[in-house]
Amino acid sequence: MNVYFIRHAKSSWNNANLSDIERPLNARGLETAPKMAAYLANAGNLGRVMLISSPAERALATASYFAKTIGLEDSEIVQNEKLYFGSAIDYIHCLNKIPANLNSILLFGHNPTLEELASQFKNPYTGLVPTCCVVCTEVNQPLSHALSFKDFEIKDVYIPKLILNS
Repeated sequence: MNVYFIRHAKSSWNNANLSDIERPLNARGLETAPKMAAYLANAGNLGRVMLISSPAERALATASYFAKTIGLEDSEIVQNEKLYFGSAIDYIHCLNKIPANLNSILLFGHNPTLEELASQFKNPYTGLVPTCCVVCTEVNQPLSHALSFKDFEIKDVYIPKLILNS
C-alpha cells in the first residue's frame, strides 16, 4: 500500500481575527495545491484511494484539490483531529483500521510533525517538508497491524519548487 504524507499548501496570515485552525490558503497555496494534485495523480498509480485530513481549514482546502483531481467529493475526505497538532505516532495511528481494499492513502497534515515523521522512517528523509510537499511511502504489511515508523519506506519526495519550476 502507498501512503502519501502531504503538508498543507501555503496558508494566509492576513486576518488576525481568525484562529489558527481557521486560516485559509493564500494565493500561492491556491495556485500550488491543484498543480501538486495533478502531478501526484499523473505520477502515482493511486488506484482505490482514501483521503484523511487535519480539520484545519488550510489542510482541508489542500485535500479538496487532491480529491477533485482524483474524482472524489469533499464529503469523502475523512477528518481526524489527531492530525492537527498531533505527534508523529498519532499520524501513524491514524492509519490503523484502514480498509484492506485500498491501494493508496493521502494524509494531509502539518509541520513540524511531518518532518519528524519522515526522519523516522525505514530510510529517513531529513530534509525540509515545505508547504504542499508530498512524502511518498510504501507499507508492505496490512494497515490493520500495529505499525511502526520502520514499516514505511520512502519512495520519493515531491517538493513543489523542484517539480513545478522544472
